[in-house]
Amino acid sequence: MFIKDRLRAIFRTQLASGVLSVSGADAWLEDYPILATLSLEAYRSDRDEAFLQHAYSSIARYFNYLFIEQDADGDFLIESPDWNGAGRSQERVAFNALLAMDMENLSRICLQLKVPLRGLLWHEGARMIRERLTTACYDADANIFFSLEPLTNEKRWRDGPFLLLPTLFPDGIGENFASSMLRQFLTNPNTTRANPTDGSGGDGSAPFGESNIKTKHLLESCLVPEILERNGLVSEAANFRKKSMPQPGSTPLEQSSTRPSGAAVYEDYLTCRLAQSNGEHLFPPLLPLELFSRIAIAKYILRGEEGTSLMQSINEILHYVCMSRSPAESASNYRTIDDKTALAAVRQVYQSISIVKERRKRGAIFTPRDRTDIPGFDLDGAFTRLIQDVISALHRVESTIFHSQGNEKGFRLSSHLLKERTVIGETITLRLNISVNRAPEAIRSVLLSREALVDTLFHSNLPAELRPGGEPITLFHRFSVPSDWMPGIHTVPFSVTVRLGTGERRRLYFRKSIYLDPPVAFQVTFPEGRTLKDWGVPLDVQINKKAPYPVVIQTGWYSPSGLKLKEGKSQEIYMPELQNSVSTKLHVLAPSPIRPGAFPFVFKIFANGLDLGTISSTLFKHYQWIFVGSFATEGDPLLQVYPPERGVNLFAVFDGIDSRIFWRMLPPEALSDNGEINLGDLLAPNGVGFLYTVIKSTRPMSCSAFLSGNVPSGLLINGRLVLGSNPNSSPGQSQCTIQLKEGLNDVLVKVVGGEGARIFLNLGDEESLTSDEFNNNLWELVDGFKDFYEKRIRQFAESSSTQKLATLRFFDQEANSVSVIGTFNGWSAESSQLKEISNGVWEISLHLPPGKYAYRFLVNNRTQVLDPRCPVQEPDGFGGMNSVLYVE
Repeated sequence: MFIKDRLRAIFRTQLASGVLSVSGADAWLEDYPILATLSLEAYRSDRDEAFLQHAYSSIARYFNYLFIEQDADGDFLIESPDWNGAGRSQERVAFNALLAMDMENLSRICLQLKVPLRGLLWHEGARMIRERLTTACYDADANIFFSLEPLTNEKRWRDGPFLLLPTLFPDGIGENFASSMLRQFLTNPNTTRANPTDGSGGDGSAPFGESNIKTKHLLESCLVPEILERNGLVSEAANFRKKSMPQPGSTPLEQSSTRPSGAAVYEDYLTCRLAQSNGEHLFPPLLPLELFSRIAIAKYILRGEEGTSLMQSINEILHYVCMSRSPAESASNYRTIDDKTALAAVRQVYQSISIVKERRKRGAIFTPRDRTDIPGFDLDGAFTRLIQDVISALHRVESTIFHSQGNEKGFRLSSHLLKERTVIGETITLRLNISVNRAPEAIRSVLLSREALVDTLFHSNLPAELRPGGEPITLFHRFSVPSDWMPGIHTVPFSVTVRLGTGERRRLYFRKSIYLDPPVAFQVTFPEGRTLKDWGVPLDVQINKKAPYPVVIQTGWYSPSGLKLKEGKSQEIYMPELQNSVSTKLHVLAPSPIRPGAFPFVFKIFANGLDLGTISSTLFKHYQWIFVGSFATEGDPLLQVYPPERGVNLFAVFDGIDSRIFWRMLPPEALSDNGEINLGDLLAPNGVGFLYTVIKSTRPMSCSAFLSGNVPSGLLINGRLVLGSNPNSSPGQSQCTIQLKEGLNDVLVKVVGGEGARIFLNLGDEESLTSDEFNNNLWELVDGFKDFYEKRIRQFAESSSTQKLATLRFFDQEANSVSVIGTFNGWSAESSQLKEISNGVWEISLHLPPGKYAYRFLVNNRTQVLDPRCPVQEPDGFGGMNSVLYVE
């Protein structure tokens, strides 16, 4: 009764939206969505259908809430909080795999409540989750599943052994990938690896290492043994279960009538009950048979004796499978079903499927009321897929019979893919070995079926003799990768029919996974970061060809914010058969004039017309900021008024916490590629600092403002506080609409110090602030800014004799040589020559003391030109201008 009481308490506090209000000892259920599984376990004790009806109503509302509110990207993977408490939502393997299991058990609840069409709905939901996990969350290099951060598409390996759960899926990865994954776990479950490509978490966590799992017994005593057993590792499962199963007396399992106290004891109680069920509730493999039979009979597709025969056959199959899994327990609970009876039952179900298919052709089996009861649900499509699930389940049963029939003579048929990773155009080879280890056996023929193809691998009028200890019969089946396959994991079903010397036929079904690599792999990097300079940023593309044939690479570029590629929006690269890699440098050009803010772009790559992937990202152009801090805090620093809030004087000096402070340029290292401003080295943890800039608008306008960070902050526009932010602010609280006046607008950001203080500010977007309406060049807008800047440079130079690295770059595809001449080299054309680092891109790095330097570029030893990237110029004294370089 205890489980039922706890579940009732949870269901009573459920919110109208479907959210479960769990806390205390029940809080772990937020991470482990197994409410339907527990409800079935509770129902088994007293068959209380009123409780089961209540449980179904609550759990169905909870599942609906998850898909509506917790699947932001609509990919059928639920986003849940990171178990490590990082606060970010992830599409976790553990949560979604357990959710799929629980949906199947909710479908079983529907069968108990005699609403099989509702059961079909949840079975279909579980299928969608399973399919998505298998296709989107499998890492072929590490041979393990991974959780996904939906916003960044970053892989996470923090679910520990729960990453094995998808190997339980009846329609998941093939036995080859599952077997190697499980043996990897058994060999070294606590392995720590160095990087994601060979299986590590990429963040210091190992795929099978320690993870912050609260209900350890659920994994150790229940899930892992079931995973191993379902994948053919029976002895390994028994050993694991023996070692991890809680010992008698160690939990309140034996006192089920008492109420355990304490969250940990409560969890042990529930998980031990599940472990006792011996995997009965874990991804029930024969649920499709039960669901199919109930729907076929309820909708009168099968009538009278037809329905009775189907139900009897399915019961015999269920008993047979239970006997094969737990012979000792089944001997006392079920009547004995031999191989011949089980095979006859399988054939009867196949016959029922044929009848159902034929009668569906004659007319619709679902009524308008059926469709109204479950609006928006494709009943016909789901039922068609259910029939395929039934056939797959029967294949698994036939394979169990195959192995049982061969036990007497030790008959074994093993299969192995010679290559499990391939590309389009290559040939895949499957090797079969047939042997005996107890008694001789004769083989007349071996036929292999793959989808619609039948391949006679062996046929002889004189049977081939197999003897214990003798050479096995080795056969090969070869096929090419289908041209319509996309890169990723593909699971191929095979069946092998062996005709023995006696004329008896035995059939084995198995599934193999093949990972199709793209013909080329590519990597895109920004060698100078994602912060836009005045001209733009370089972009490196590295392409590695895996295909043994020529490949034509095509790229495409699109940016709604006006970013362009200097080389054009599309490129084409030909890689001949013997060329395995190529690298190319592209140049992202910023709009001119350019405004600060975010600049999104999309970069696509194709190989021989095949879409290899899309990179959707953002470059960022920072505002020109000056900074002052740290002021001492008193009371609430956001409410206290400091001198910069009364007006900005660039040459003013203030009393700081420990010394006199003054305005200075924000150092480049404080500006992150993602648009954040890192003030950790500038702002005392208990101080207040200010960022200041000026923007010029060509007209009065309204625009959006967004302010966020890990410390409290406030935004002042023209001396008025318009927006406040703190680390706990929701997105809606951290943004507002501001009014800009025509002409100059003062922008002041007040930041309260904290460890590693950082903030993010963005004003407007491409639509509300276009480049020709918006200017942030402090050299042009602020009177005295040049004098202010030079004074700060002199102060810095006097306090430091350390040389700094300054990099100059020039673009001219027609140039044969480029030098830089200036006050730092006595205007010598020979001492500072630039190198051409790519087509038309010239670069030089200079080590200079802090200070101010005038310079020009000298092209082809003849033409002097100013630096088009440099915003600062000054008269040269001869009627011309020089570019000015400030080294800080």
